[in-house]
Amino acid sequence: MDEDSLHESESSTVTEDQEDHLKRQEADPYVLWANTIEGVGAWGLFQIRGICGGSREFAKCLYELPEKDLQEFGMLIYRAEGKAQRFVRNVVKARALDPSEEETRLRQRGVRTVSFDDPWYPKRLRDLFDPPYLLYYMGELPNEDRKSLAIIGSRDATPYGREQARIFARTIAANGVQIVSGMARGIDGVAGRAALDVGGGSYAVLGGGPDICYPRENAPLYEDLKSEGGLISEYHPGVAAKPNFFPARNRIIAGLSDAVLVAEARLQSGTLITVDRALELGRDVFAVPGRLTDVKSKGCNRLIRQGAGLASAPEDLLEYFFGLGESEDPLQEEVRTLRNRRANIIEERQRAAFLDDRGRGPGYLHQLRLDEIQQDHKEKMAPEWKTDIRFRDEEEKKRKREAARESLAPVAKAVLSCLDLSTPESLDDILPMVREKMGRSVSYSEIVSSMTRLTVKDLAREVRVGYYIEATE
Repeated sequence: MDEDSLHESESSTVTEDQEDHLKRQEADPYVLWANTIEGVGAWGLFQIRGICGGSREFAKCLYELPEKDLQEFGMLIYRAEGKAQRFVRNVVKARALDPSEEETRLRQRGVRTVSFDDPWYPKRLRDLFDPPYLLYYMGELPNEDRKSLAIIGSRDATPYGREQARIFARTIAANGVQIVSGMARGIDGVAGRAALDVGGGSYAVLGGGPDICYPRENAPLYEDLKSEGGLISEYHPGVAAKPNFFPARNRIIAGLSDAVLVAEARLQSGTLITVDRALELGRDVFAVPGRLTDVKSKGCNRLIRQGAGLASAPEDLLEYFFGLGESEDPLQEEVRTLRNRRANIIEERQRAAFLDDRGRGPGYLHQLRLDEIQQDHKEKMAPEWKTDIRFRDEEEKKRKREAARESLAPVAKAVLSCLDLSTPESLDDILPMVREKMGRSVSYSEIVSSMTRLTVKDLAREVRVGYYIEATE
């Protein structure tokens, strides 16, 4: 995220109390208090922070705000009288808790904290368009200077899936790459344990408070992560895991990682939520192949068909992490470049929509900036485009193009049919057209994966960032 991002911490005067907390690397106690207000959450904290001008002391301002002014403040946030009144009641109720007492209580439980405005907040999470404002953790946070790989997959994993997760996690962790998982039963738990067994970095993002082990069967792993790795959550200690918490948890897993490995997954696996978030962030996704007849490997096999990296051995990931820049395959470099460009466009659009919900001036300015970028793309669009010809003569290229068209998956064929030689189309424009052609719901990640494959196969060309035409002969 660039320095002009609205999520970057604005410069402001730091008080002596805040300096003390910075030295001890703990979040400001007023922020800890604000996060206990019922119904606020990360969205509410960012909203309050924006209304207070981005000041580091926004939570203290709310704590000290006269009760008579709370209703107006609530209206600025929610723009609905009923929601504003509920906000006032919840703030008044939360004021029964002393901020310093909340800090002491967390410290006694062995829970540490970090907020978005703290310099030690995980840098990778700043790539998210909806980052958690406050994190609770036990143990340590991932090392910013080391590579991180998320290993995820089915809860009801097969012996094959568990063994692959173990092999990949042990080998990769032994080579200095940190392993991030959700500590769920199955693949996640196996990967987290395997990384610890070789003395590697292992971190789990939980779907409940950091002081609650879920599932209970992973209690030994939970205790070892607490002392040898890290347990991370955006939920307050004491909050039990709930089904609707896990999709939000998955975005943090994707955010903390440089790449994602799916060891085993069904077609409809919840693991694919993490994959979608990883693609939105421009993170590379790898999958372990399985037998064609194995239901629990069909998710991985489809990911590979859609463009995910084939992870046939741990060495594939080690080459990815430590061999970047040494690859002699120009198409691999092209894929990485395309993914990075696409991720920037996706991030701009999603962050603008997310911030626009807040209804504040900064969100409006950010939307204006995005509009200017998009207008600039249209105005400066070149009238002619030439196809890049690499390493093959015209006749061979034509033959391969025909073969490539025939080998496309249905979604990729539908995407290609939306392109022509004269009118550049954006991914946002293509999505509804593909859905209409396919007669079913198609995810944004499927469009992204299909376009990547079309571009690599020289069937489509990106003429400006985020805009595509059909490639010429």
